[in-house]
Amino acid sequence: MPSLPGQDVRSGSRTWYLFFALATLGAVLVLLGNAGSDPRPTFGAIGLLLVGQAFYWIVTFATRTRGLTRRLAGMYASVAIVTYWLAAGLDPWAQISLTYLTPQLFMLLSSRVAAAGVVLLSAGQTLVRITLDGAVDLTDQVGTAVFVVTFSLFLGSRMHTVAVESAERLRLIQELRRREEEVSALAAARAAEEERARIARDMHDTLAQGFASIIVLGHAIRGELVDDRAAAGRHLDMIVSTAQDNLEESRRIIHALSPARLMHTPLTTAIQRLAQEITQETGIDATLDITGDPWADPSVDVVTLRVVQESLANIRRHAHASHLQVALAYAAEDLHLRVSDDGHGFSTEGVSSGFGIAGMKSRVSDLGGTVQITSAAGEGTVVRARIPRERS
Repeated sequence: MPSLPGQDVRSGSRTWYLFFALATLGAVLVLLGNAGSDPRPTFGAIGLLLVGQAFYWIVTFATRTRGLTRRLAGMYASVAIVTYWLAAGLDPWAQISLTYLTPQLFMLLSSRVAAAGVVLLSAGQTLVRITLDGAVDLTDQVGTAVFVVTFSLFLGSRMHTVAVESAERLRLIQELRRREEEVSALAAARAAEEERARIARDMHDTLAQGFASIIVLGHAIRGELVDDRAAAGRHLDMIVSTAQDNLEESRRIIHALSPARLMHTPLTTAIQRLAQEITQETGIDATLDITGDPWADPSVDVVTLRVVQESLANIRRHAHASHLQVALAYAAEDLHLRVSDDGHGFSTEGVSSGFGIAGMKSRVSDLGGTVQITSAAGEGTVVRARIPRERS
């Protein structure tokens, strides 16, 4: 049996259940308070109304498991109309039950069918009264019926509108919560992806470069063990130092801390040490030039250090340079970094395809800055980075 449209509204709520229970109780009390010398018709009317309401509760609880179907709604409407006719025939005060029968019809049936049901309720009750009482004031009965129908239709339609709007608000709230959960899940996934990318960049900028340095020094030591044991000893010390740095970096990555080189030293000192190390490892003359008043910003310091590390690693591996310069220029609004060398240079086409350079650009871009690489065969390489001090 197909479900009725809008059954999520018509299946009711705790507020409606409370209203119907109290309205039924009120109707019973009114009937009892206006009982005549013979209370049997009044008790009969009360019994019939309670039968109709008992069937309503059976229908509403049945909808919790199987949903509201046309068959169930039609059965309730039939029982409600017949029991009301009979109750009103026994006691005219039974008409007060329309206060809860009307909204129940509008909640369980479509608006047009519910309106027809309300007309049947009133018209049928009028016919019953005419049949039982015989000669009656037809004008009074018809006028009362028209008034009851009009008021019932207005009340029922308004209550149904409120119920529909409440259900729609509930649906929108549930949809909003579902969307919020989806957004939260997507944000968590994006954060996890960004964290994986950050760790990958950190490992490339530190561990991979450190191991590459160890390999270079190891190759140098092979020849120096025979010809220059003192140089071999110095390079061996550098291997130990680089391995210790890599160990610190690996621990930092695990604990998601800032770069180990910046934990106890300022950025300028950390870059100075990098310059000294590359000079000791390769013999390249490295200089550091700082202008302006340095301002500390942990995120800027981390990215600047990574750009310098990546640039120096590329110079060490590819440039075959004799001189390099690292220049830091602190301005009021920006930090300008320039790393230049007099090496072989290279073609900048497809330069962003390498993981190291792509990661370097990504880091700077995350802070709202830019990276520019200028190079040509035989003309050396210049890496320029601009990082804003204030970020939106």
